Amino acid sequence: MIISFNNNEAANNVIRRMHTNKAELQESLTRLATGSKVDRVTEESEVQRLTAIITRYRSAKNNVNNAMSMTQAQEGFMEGVAKAIMRMGELAMMANDQTKSQADRDAYAGEYNSLYKFIDEGRQKDWNGRNLFTGETLQVSTGSESTDVTTLDGIDLNHDLNNNTIATATNATDGLGKVKWPPLNDDSTEVGSTDANLLKFYEIIRPAYEYTGPDPGVLADHQTASNYTKKTTPYHDISTITGARAVIERLDAALSAVAERRAKVGALQSALEGKSEFIDIAVENYEATRSRVNDVDIAEESTKMAKYNILMQSSTAILAQANQINANVLRLLS
Repeated sequence: MIISFNNNEAANNVIRRMHTNKAELQESLTRLATGSKVDRVTEESEVQRLTAIITRYRSAKNNVNNAMSMTQAQEGFMEGVAKAIMRMGELAMMANDQTKSQADRDAYAGEYNSLYKFIDEGRQKDWNGRNLFTGETLQVSTGSESTDVTTLDGIDLNHDLNNNTIATATNATDGLGKVKWPPLNDDSTEVGSTDANLLKFYEIIRPAYEYTGPDPGVLADHQTASNYTKKTTPYHDISTITGARAVIERLDAALSAVAERRAKVGALQSALEGKSEFIDIAVENYEATRSRVNDVDIAEESTKMAKYNILMQSSTAILAQANQINANVLRLLS
């Protein structure tokens, strides 16, 4: 190494190292201030990708909770229906007693009709704009991808009972037995051909009609649905012995239909609970992965900061010494 006024290699070397130490110190201070060790575009992109996945999972968790609430609403109503049907059975059994007076049977029929209205009105209830019991199949997003869906099978207790067999009626009395009956499946087959218990349920909630068309009317009048007016009472009324016996024959099967659908809802709830637990585990692990990529180790980084702080101080002191080298060259000329 030559000795000259124009160059001080020792000082230049110290300055270069000071720049390095300063950059490292500033990086440590920034990481400790922000709690994040991400300082490169590639790392930031990875953190954003993981954050997006976590966000979608949390949205899916909300979907699962909403679906769970809907199934709980279905279960709550069907529990009430089951209790109502059991009480209707008690009332029908008490009405099926010839030692009772007609006034007694009328009293039983009054309560029976109230329970009938409760079931008929409740099965038309909506949840967030959708009927709870139309049998419509719904899909719920339960993951971070578009293909992560859970299918909720519909609960079919709200048939519109709008069959048109009235067209075959031979007279008004025959028409009363055929108006909007029997209920049909989507493929036009009768409900009873595929689910006998469900048909019995619909028989329990089947409304009574009265003929309000021209009297006596002609055949065409008897075959016109608009000439029949819906009543507020059920088709099978327990105010008579015959009606009470007809109800008793149907109630057990109707209760079974409700129990089958409660079991289906219970299975859906179990599936949704499983999805909810899976989402919690996925979020936990993705957050751990994001933390490893993004979060700074405070103990490690504070040690690193102390190191470069000391190096900066020592570099400053050494630079002061290195700057004296060129000054010593003057002594050679004295």
